[in-house]
Amino acid sequence: MKIETKKLVMLAMLSALSYIMVVFINIPVVMFLKY
Repeated sequence: MKIETKKLVMLAMLSALSYIMVVFINIPVVMFLKY
């Protein structure tokens, strides 16, 4: 059970990190396109 929860936590952290990376990559692109 603990191993499964660790896997779920790792997956959640990876998905959150990838989402944050996508947001930070898209912000300069949107700013560049707007101005």
